[in-house]
Amino acid sequence: MKKIHKRPLSLALSVLMVFSAITFLFINADVYVVAAQTETNKTASDIVIGDADGSGEVNIQDATCVQLYLANLISEDDIDLIAANVTGNEQLSINDATEIQLFLAELINKFPVEDVSDKVQLTFNVTIPEPLEENDNLSIGTNLNNWNPADSEWFMTKTDDLHYQFSVELDSESIGKEISYKYTIQNSQTTGYNVWARVEGSSTGGDISNRTFVIDKKSNVISDTVAMFKNGLGNTTVTSGTLETFTLDMPQYSDNRTRTIHVWLPDGYDSKNTDKKYPVFYMHDGQNLFDMYTSYAGEWMVDEAIADMMDNGYEGAIIVGIENSADRWNEYSPEWVNVGSSLPNNSSAGDCAQFVDNPSGDKYGEFIVNTLKPYIDSHYNVRTDKNSTGIGGSSMGGLISYYIGMKYPDVFGQVLSFSPAFWMYSEDTMASVVDSYDFSNTDNLPKVFLYTGGSNQMEKDTIPYVDLVYNKMSENGYPKDNLNSLTDTTKDHNEAAWSEYFPQAYKWLVGFSA
Repeated sequence: MKKIHKRPLSLALSVLMVFSAITFLFINADVYVVAAQTETNKTASDIVIGDADGSGEVNIQDATCVQLYLANLISEDDIDLIAANVTGNEQLSINDATEIQLFLAELINKFPVEDVSDKVQLTFNVTIPEPLEENDNLSIGTNLNNWNPADSEWFMTKTDDLHYQFSVELDSESIGKEISYKYTIQNSQTTGYNVWARVEGSSTGGDISNRTFVIDKKSNVISDTVAMFKNGLGNTTVTSGTLETFTLDMPQYSDNRTRTIHVWLPDGYDSKNTDKKYPVFYMHDGQNLFDMYTSYAGEWMVDEAIADMMDNGYEGAIIVGIENSADRWNEYSPEWVNVGSSLPNNSSAGDCAQFVDNPSGDKYGEFIVNTLKPYIDSHYNVRTDKNSTGIGGSSMGGLISYYIGMKYPDVFGQVLSFSPAFWMYSEDTMASVVDSYDFSNTDNLPKVFLYTGGSNQMEKDTIPYVDLVYNKMSENGYPKDNLNSLTDTTKDHNEAAWSEYFPQAYKWLVGFSA
């Protein structure tokens, strides 16, 4: 930092100006207001930093103008608050008048607000509970990287066995905005795995909420401690039935991608008893369905729900959970037009459309229908008819469930669509989509259950879209006995809400009451 050599003459001039300003403040306030009110409004390009009175130049009257405003002797109509805020702070203060006086006395050559960089730096420091294994990387999944913790550019740097650091530069537009993030472990030698399988959790293995931080224009240093990483304790919250896991190739894609599949088998399932066959329900985001220790956002408690129904006389069901991947946004997006809704960019829902750059919902649906379902049909004791086959999910999973269920009505007899991300598309697009369906063959239409919450912005954005789809389907002749909708405005966009309403929706879909 350069030293400022204060010249005696400049210092004297500064003192003289302060005295003059104070005298003018208390004697000539009325005269100033009359003069100020004769100025015309300035456009943004005309603003001169420090020109508080709008005269077109910075002079001692600007310092006086700030003082008069702070003394409540003039109103906001008599001052240019943007030009007057030379310090760049949130509110105007006596420091702004002082900075103008220092500028006029040539003790500074520019105002503090002019030193604001177009970049801000964000630094993460984290302590982990135990050293990582060879080929493991500590990474960050955040809304800043499209929630892709496998992005190697977000791998953290090791400072010692238990401490890691990561820094990134953000545009100044990020100042004041809240970011969300979680720490994960990624293995650089493994491909085709669930990138959230080893996300951080609570000390007992439970889920934790996303960490948050508000970007400041000055200091942005985060210091966190991770209690544990999931899949590292060998524990499970699956208390009934049996959970089997395997991996399938996805030949619909040309990049050799694979998918981890979880199959929950109810108590009493016997692979040798081919006379006893079960209905099947396919669900997305499979790592969040059964086990708190494998989930990255909470558990649906699907296994507990089915087991409870069985205690009350239900025959049971086989639940097939399809894990998501780093390409979740694209895989769960139908190839409809107008990806990118009309919601404002400051909407939590409207922001999400930017993550879809290559929608592949058709391929994903073909994988389920032509690859996964034939595998399940041939390896497990299941009923293969449409009335015994359902599909469901939430958010983007709710969107793709609706799309696949309506595209393959001869395959799926039940569709569970929770908090569906219809807002990825314009309302006109969604209306056109529903209009394009043929509801004339009522015997071949699946039962559809639509649900949304309403306590946060994303759920609030979902409500009008769910209403639009439900009303449009009804108007177009969809059988009322096959269509159900529920909104609970007290619920958030999360697994806790979806797990609460899953039993009610599933019972209605399969026609079970007890």
